[in-house]
Amino acid sequence: MANEKKDSKIRQFILDLKSYLAIESDYYQIILVEKITKIVSLIIISVLLSGLFLGLFFFLLFGLAYLLVPILGKMITFSIILGLFLMLILLIVVLRKEIVINPVLRLVLKTMDTKTIKNRKEEKRNETNQ
Repeated sequence: MANEKKDSKIRQFILDLKSYLAIESDYYQIILVEKITKIVSLIIISVLLSGLFLGLFFFLLFGLAYLLVPILGKMITFSIILGLFLMLILLIVVLRKEIVINPVLRLVLKTMDTKTIKNRKEEKRNETNQ
């Protein structure tokens, strides 16, 4: 009789443990999907905004070029615009860590903040304790 109670308690414990592990894995899958969704949306928004600003910059520089053509001539004006583009490219290459890598890394780390997982686990524990 005592052995049957122990066996039934052990079986129940194993079933509860399997259920708990299944729920925890689902929970972490949901968190992972949430984080991936945030990162993908940040990438899409960044690409779109970069493209829009690049197009805006391109048209502004050509507008400036056509304003300066009567004053400086076509060859000199478009050479100045080319120089501005080359300086911009050189600036981006030289400062790529500060301009591109660090901000992207900060955004990804902010999105993948592990504190939120710990906070959610603590909230979950507090709810079950009450």
